[in-house]
Amino acid sequence: MAFIEVEKSIRKNDWSMQDLHTHSHYEIYFLSKGSRSFFLSGSLYKLTAPCFIIIPPHVLHKTEGAAFERYNINVSPDYLDPFQKDFLTKANLRIIQTTPKEAETLERLFQDAVNIEKRGKYADYILKALFSYAIYLLNSMERADIKPNATAENRMPPLVLKVIDHFNVHYAETQTLDTLAAQFFVSKATLVYNFKKYTSCSPIDFLL
Repeated sequence: MAFIEVEKSIRKNDWSMQDLHTHSHYEIYFLSKGSRSFFLSGSLYKLTAPCFIIIPPHVLHKTEGAAFERYNINVSPDYLDPFQKDFLTKANLRIIQTTPKEAETLERLFQDAVNIEKRGKYADYILKALFSYAIYLLNSMERADIKPNATAENRMPPLVLKVIDHFNVHYAETQTLDTLAAQFFVSKATLVYNFKKYTSCSPIDFLL
């Protein structure tokens, strides 16, 4: 069933998603305030507001970081017209950094979408119009700074992502290199080497 939904979230303290997850729709993630770390498709992305990242269907991801404000536009592939689908396909897994003026315009559009009276006579038509205009504006912003974050080019191996995910769930428990190496069936040297290569610190330093 074709669908679209627009939601806003404000977090005033540190917040991290518990688990990597995936879904069958596109997610347009607009970070309007703050900064976030994104684990996405085996890579680490650093987002600083105001910016967008396009998450295509069936891609594992999660986010973490300090206080922030963001809008999520979740839209099924069968809701999209050919122009919209072409743009989202072309821009997926890329960071779109916006100017403050561009961000202000887009934030106003998304806030209007959030405020729509869902049972209003023309609610679906208004939402479709706002979404179409937002995609048009995003497409017009296409320029050299629409690119993967530099850290995303150095793709994290599954081992590092799995250990980081383990830390996010079990951060309050005592962790040692010995127990981690045994749990993930690798040597301590392999564990430390990979963490230093992809996060610039040891596993225990990362946890701390």
